[in-house]
Order: sequence, then C-alpha cells, then structure tokens
Amino acid sequence: MEDRREKHEGEGGSSLLEVLIAMAVLLFLMIGVLSMFSMAYLQNLGSAARTDMTYKAQQVADVIHLLNYMQRTQQTLPTTTGLTFPLASGTSVTITQLSGSGLQYPYWGPPSSSVPSATGIVDPANLRYTIQVSVTGPTNGLMTVTISVVPNTTASNASGARYLGNKIRWKEVDYAIQLPA
Repeated sequence: MEDRREKHEGEGGSSLLEVLIAMAVLLFLMIGVLSMFSMAYLQNLGSAARTDMTYKAQQVADVIHLLNYMQRTQQTLPTTTGLTFPLASGTSVTITQLSGSGLQYPYWGPPSSSVPSATGIVDPANLRYTIQVSVTGPTNGLMTVTISVVPNTTASNASGARYLGNKIRWKEVDYAIQLPA
C-alpha cells in the first residue's frame, strides 16, 4: 500500500532545537513574572507596616485628645501616661520605652487590674515600633502634639520583633493634632 499523504518540503514537525529555544524563552519570561510577584509581596508587607504604624499613631492621638479633655473638665487623670496635663511645650516622651518585659508607662499597654489603661495600644511582647510623643506651642491658643512611630531596628531593639517588607527601616509615620492650650 502506498502512503496517501503527500510530502512537501518544509512541512515537517518542530525540531528539537526549536522546542528547546521556545522553552528557554518561556523560562526567561517566567523568571521575570515571578520576580515581579515577589517584589509586589514585599511592597505589600511594607504597606501593611505603614498602615499598622498609622493606626497606632491615631490611637495614641485619640487617647491624648481624651486625656486633654478630661484635664480641661477637671476629671481625675491617670498618672502613668508619661505625659503631664495640661500639656507643656517642649515635652517629649517615648511611650514604648521598656522596663524589663513591661512598659515604663504601663498606661499604654495591656489592661491590668491595678492600672486603668488605654487597653492594649502597645503590646510590649510584640513591639515592632517606637512611639515618640512631642508637644510644641502654644500658637494661637493651640498646642501641637506630634506622634512619631518608627519601626524597630537592630540598633533600637536588638531582640524585639520587626516588620518585614521593602525598605521598612525608612518608613516613619508622623501624626499631628492640635489641642486647646
């Protein structure tokens, strides 16, 4: 029997060399795509860290606003905040400063039976940042309170937890509020 298929020149299948070249091109494209995924993941981690630090700064600002209101309405204030009310210009305090395994100013940490606290703004066991509060003013009858949240580094807290992410050590959140003097 004769083979009915007609054979034309140049109509053969793919050669092994063509398949290998196509696989190499595909490999290089996949490496590029996978590296973009890993960079996007690191960028998302950095963004999550900045969001967390902004949230902590807002929490501290809200509590300082409440304490300032309490002082102005002559209510009893807690004494372990690290800040003195009425706020005075030039005041600067690091509220995340540790004293052993706890905070020097326990008001900001986990709730305790002996200290009325700001209920867990700062968790000393998982402290990934430093929170600094600075007061300036008065200007036009207003005090400016700046809350700076900076991620921990090996220099600031050698054994503490750290944020993961792309260039996180350069991220800082500064949150400012103005309160009546």
